[in-house]
Amino acid sequence: WAYETSGIVEQGTVILGGVEHKIGFGLQQQYYHKATILVIEHDEAHFTKGIILNRPSDEFITDDLNDGVKWRVSFGGDVQNFDSDEPDIVCLHSLKSPEATKSSVEIVKNIKWTSFDVAKTLVNVGLAKPSDFSVFAGYVGWGPGELTSEIHDNAWYMVATDSNTLLKELARQNTAADPREAGLETWEYIMKMIGREVTARTSVGTFDDYMLKEWARKYLSQRTMNDTAKSVNSADSRKKCVPGTLLRGSSVRRSPFLLSNQEFHKSLVLILSDDEDATIGVMLNHPAAKGLQMEVKDTRMNINYVLTAPLRVGGDYVLEESESPIWLHNSPKLRGAQVGTPIGGCWEHIWQCTYEEVAVALTDNLAKLDEFLVISGITLWPKGDIDAEENFGEMLEDGSFEIVPPSCVESVWNSLLKQRVLTERNIQQNIDYGIEAWSAGEGDSLENDDDNFDIHSIGMGYEEEEDSFVFNTDVKVAKLSDDALRVWVSSCLLGIADLGDDLNE
Repeated sequence: WAYETSGIVEQGTVILGGVEHKIGFGLQQQYYHKATILVIEHDEAHFTKGIILNRPSDEFITDDLNDGVKWRVSFGGDVQNFDSDEPDIVCLHSLKSPEATKSSVEIVKNIKWTSFDVAKTLVNVGLAKPSDFSVFAGYVGWGPGELTSEIHDNAWYMVATDSNTLLKELARQNTAADPREAGLETWEYIMKMIGREVTARTSVGTFDDYMLKEWARKYLSQRTMNDTAKSVNSADSRKKCVPGTLLRGSSVRRSPFLLSNQEFHKSLVLILSDDEDATIGVMLNHPAAKGLQMEVKDTRMNINYVLTAPLRVGGDYVLEESESPIWLHNSPKLRGAQVGTPIGGCWEHIWQCTYEEVAVALTDNLAKLDEFLVISGITLWPKGDIDAEENFGEMLEDGSFEIVPPSCVESVWNSLLKQRVLTERNIQQNIDYGIEAWSAGEGDSLENDDDNFDIHSIGMGYEEEEDSFVFNTDVKVAKLSDDALRVWVSSCLLGIADLGDDLNE
């Protein structure tokens, strides 16, 4: 049995990931989407701790006490999980011996949790078998009031259920579940039990479902091919990536920016500076939902008029208020008039100029406003930071970014100039122009070419075709990557969380 409670949280409560809130987990923290979480500790005034029950994996941990024994471990949450130096490992069981009961904490009737050390010891003395335990690495946690606030935002469904229901699902996952299915069956099963069958059925095959499966494929399964992109860059690409170099996001069909940093998928990035501390660049292909107005004087008519240029998002690091946006041009005429300064000192590179220089060029009829790109914000990759999630040099070497040949820059630039101030009506057109610009920078790279991948299997049951599609669906990963980019543009640049069903068409 199982039934939905009225927001009551206590030890033993099951929390189901909601699908009726506006902001989902498609772009980040995909493991929370349709999660089934068991609360194992709860103190409203201090902390609530839970473990995700429906993220089985192909990971095993070794046993230093029992020779030859390996324990299959599931992903329990994003805190102290597989990747931690000191993973928090929780073992669920229903053992009834006095020894097991004494060294465990009862969560609900017939379900207890204990440490991995205790589980190993019970096996060692013959009081249990490894199959008696469901092992989880990591947990999820909420501070005071956080979970209650999320419940009010319809982020979760609160459920009470009997131990047999949970034990049945845990047993199935330990023996028959494929990690690439991401535990969706468990969530759907309990949703039906609490009377939300219609909600469960109508939410199947969504963008967030596919993103969760891709997350599970990457982090939980060992039965998939090597995801490392084959670099189209030369071995000395770091040396060639000097200020003024134009880069584009990887052309491999499984985008390295699918699960995070979706703004870099099919992006164009101009390197502004590179020193021992950091590499600084700006994205060129993301117009924001506002423009930059500029007052220009027509000397012939002796009147002032206002022009508007799309203001583009260059990165997450916001420029100081005292600094004006970055103005760029790629005009031979403006180079000849020495309007601005060539980035990196190379005459043929893209040029950077000031607001005042642009105003003079417009007044003197040397150029039109739509010949310039106006950038707000920068992208910064620190160097020497071992805790940094992204290392620009490594991203360049592994093919996450590709160098755009100088001969392609003009075509790229011309396509970028077609973009306009972002609106709900032109979002897809703007994205299409951005992808057109990205494609123009291809050069000699092998976009979406099957020879650009090292196909090999890890484990059993792998079929070569699976790499092109989200597991057990007819959805191409390449399309999902493009959809993720559109969701990012919509939510982060337009502030629209719900794009409707058109992503699945």
